[in-house]
Amino acid sequence: LNNSYLLICILFSHLSFTENMKYLVSCIKSKGICLPIRCLPGMRDIGTCGLRRTKCCKRN
Repeated sequence: LNNSYLLICILFSHLSFTENMKYLVSCIKSKGICLPIRCLPGMRDIGTCGLRRTKCCKRN
């Protein structure tokens, strides 16, 4: 039971990491940058970077 639980935890953490990387790569391909909490003045929010409260921002 313990080994199964550990394997499931590792699998879910890996899936979460790869999902976050997908958002990060998508942001960079859209010529955006990832910023915590909100975009800077003169930038607009074009999505998320997969992490909680991290925005993908692009210059206007």
